[in-house]
Amino acid sequence: MLDSLADVRAVIDDLVSHCKEEILTAQPGGGREESVLEEAAPRDKEALGRGVRMKILYQRTALVSRGTHVYIDLVTGLGAQVRTVSDRFTRMLIFDRKIALIAVPGKLHAAALIEEPNMVDFVVGTYERLWLAAEPLPVDIDTRAGITDGLKQMIIRLLTEGMTDASIATRLGMSVRTCRRHVAQIMAELEAQSRFQAGYLLAARERMDT
Repeated sequence: MLDSLADVRAVIDDLVSHCKEEILTAQPGGGREESVLEEAAPRDKEALGRGVRMKILYQRTALVSRGTHVYIDLVTGLGAQVRTVSDRFTRMLIFDRKIALIAVPGKLHAAALIEEPNMVDFVVGTYERLWLAAEPLPVDIDTRAGITDGLKQMIIRLLTEGMTDASIATRLGMSVRTCRRHVAQIMAELEAQSRFQAGYLLAARERMDT
């Protein structure tokens, strides 16, 4: 168990430097902090330059961050693959499918270092299912803004299931204010009088599209 951010960063630096084949990364939440991206960019650039394959998963809310776009353009230009999903997932890093780091629920900046082969296989399997369900990232930055349409649809679906604004915001990696702004915008576009009606109208529109 790694209980401090300094320990986690030191272990990540060491694992990246010794990685030979592949790094799988899942980063939930919105845009990552500029300081984190500035620290990660040279390290990941060096690994990709050594021929290490890299896959990165983000939540779609991360794409509102200009700093995240800069980082994505850097690593994809060097061969990394990036995909996005709407729903929240566990933060994880997997190195050569032999060692995994996963976030510890309820402990900020803490991580569990896993080396037991069966547990690592489980984490890899979880990552691969997420990857298959994720959407490839458009190359053009302007096109990426359109991805938020799917995110807004998911917000309405979760609302019709009875989830609160705060719960949805946490699950989708955005602020409550942003979540509420999306809800208001969608309801206006659909001319809906209630959230339940918005969900019904959205489902009807999808049936017509198919």
